Amino acid sequence: MTVRWSDLGMKTPSRARDLWAHKDENFQGPAQTASVPAHGVVLWRVR
Repeated sequence: MTVRWSDLGMKTPSRARDLWAHKDENFQGPAQTASVPAHGVVLWRVR
């Protein structure tokens, strides 16, 4: 799955956290891609 920040009306987040994996993420560029397994979930808090 790919999230384009512009589609959400956002600039590239300066801070992000993966809430399921309990770790900070380093997002760079205009989009972020994650592998989401069948029946899976990815949840990021971005600022």
